[in-house]
Amino acid sequence: MEFNPVARLRLTLGGEGQLHYQVEQHGSDDDGTFLDDTGSNGRPFQVGALYALADINMSSRAQLSLGARLDAYSTFGSSLNPRAALILKPYPAGNSKLVVGKAFRAPSIYELYYNDGGHTQVQSPHLRPESMYSLEIEHAHRFSASMAFTAAGYANYAARLISSLGNSSQEDPLHYENESSPLVVLGGEFGLRREFRQGAMFALSYGFSIARFLETNGAGDLLSFTKAADKRSVANAPVHLASMKAAIPIINRALTFGSRLAVEGPRFDRYENSADLAPQGKTGSAVIVDLVFSGEEPRYGVRYAFGVYNALDWRYSVPVSTEFEQRSIVQDGRSFMASLDVKF
Repeated sequence: MEFNPVARLRLTLGGEGQLHYQVEQHGSDDDGTFLDDTGSNGRPFQVGALYALADINMSSRAQLSLGARLDAYSTFGSSLNPRAALILKPYPAGNSKLVVGKAFRAPSIYELYYNDGGHTQVQSPHLRPESMYSLEIEHAHRFSASMAFTAAGYANYAARLISSLGNSSQEDPLHYENESSPLVVLGGEFGLRREFRQGAMFALSYGFSIARFLETNGAGDLLSFTKAADKRSVANAPVHLASMKAAIPIINRALTFGSRLAVEGPRFDRYENSADLAPQGKTGSAVIVDLVFSGEEPRYGVRYAFGVYNALDWRYSVPVSTEFEQRSIVQDGRSFMASLDVKF
């Protein structure tokens, strides 16, 4: 529901409800069934939400957006998540944005209830939702109608992260716990985009981030960025990410050549707790090149694409969680793709 009580104010109110009436899990091996949460033993759950949004046109150079959403889950309770955004136009060629807010992630049915009777995994019905608090500042400057530069800085604070623990054995079965150490990520991003006539485009971007588990959720540890004594480096969090993208039309809409070069820094593996017997390792860097030709024929509703992913055949891997025996999984090397979509 949307209405305007005054000229400069627009209010939006709404809600939703979800009934997940069939939620089942089943597991079996050569010895028979070890999990049968099906039929009357299923795990149905309900979700309800209410939200409100206020858009305020403060002036020709300033807009303010305020909102909040209340979610209620039958599995764990409720979560209130506010959000605010201030958009400014300090000069004709520039736009600035400040966004603060809170979000959450509900524990999944798998994380809550999956088990095999304690042989390798047990239930974790006590899990609470993850909470994320974020702050983002962004500024965009347009040099011309076809060229723009953006710079952004952000800070994310995550509490009660859901982590998998245990060695998947009867002595130490796999289970899930909410982390007591909050996670903070500080980072920035820079981007440059240039558009040309006939639809050609070229873009560069670079981002960096520093992730760290803090000792406590106190303000002192947050301001001093104090690392938790029982934690190592944050898993699967590369410090550097960069990319270069380009698109060049060859035959109007009929054929366009696109390419992407992505560079990723190393990632630490899952052994991020000091109590882990295994030392923490890391994966190598990756340089991925994709080359794709695409096009469309609007009169016949046809779209098509063909090309090669990871053209340099760079062999790289990404870390995985404790459900896997290996520390990381090797990603696909050079692979070819082709697609055809037709609308009737």
